[in-house]
Amino acid sequence: MVGIEYTTKIAYQGWLIRFHTMGYNSK
Repeated sequence: MVGIEYTTKIAYQGWLIRFHTMGYNSK
């Protein structure tokens, strides 16, 4: 089972990438 910290870190990084991608597409 994957640690909660590791899972949270991956999810958070994935969210940042998604957020930045949306930002670039907006421009």
